[in-house]
Amino acid sequence: MIFKNKLRRKYMSQVKAFFPVKAKNERKFLKIISNSVDDYCTEHSDANIQDIYEQFGSPQETINNYIMTTTDSLKPYFKKVKRARTFRYISIILIAVIMIASTLEVIKLHNDYKTLKDTAIYDYEETIE
Repeated sequence: MIFKNKLRRKYMSQVKAFFPVKAKNERKFLKIISNSVDDYCTEHSDANIQDIYEQFGSPQETINNYIMTTTDSLKPYFKKVKRARTFRYISIILIAVIMIASTLEVIKLHNDYKTLKDTAIYDYEETIE
């Protein structure tokens, strides 16, 4: 049973690596493929990864077939890909800006700490008689 799960996970990770965008329909497709591969592995206990490739196709072929059969036009699909890529770039830039701002703030606070540490504060009492 563990061996079957390893085969399914290996094949599915390879298929997912070729998917540029994983929207609702793509997740459904991946679930169907995963269940099919799991059933195949259950029926054929001596199956290996090459048998799965022969039965379901290579990961790249699987994705190409999905894209060609499920999208009426490739334009909406490529629009999703472009949107996902833009979101990824914006996220990376935003994370970089936050990291730089945080680093600068930590440097400023450290300099303030050093200044405060070097400043001697004396407390003395003066009595007037």
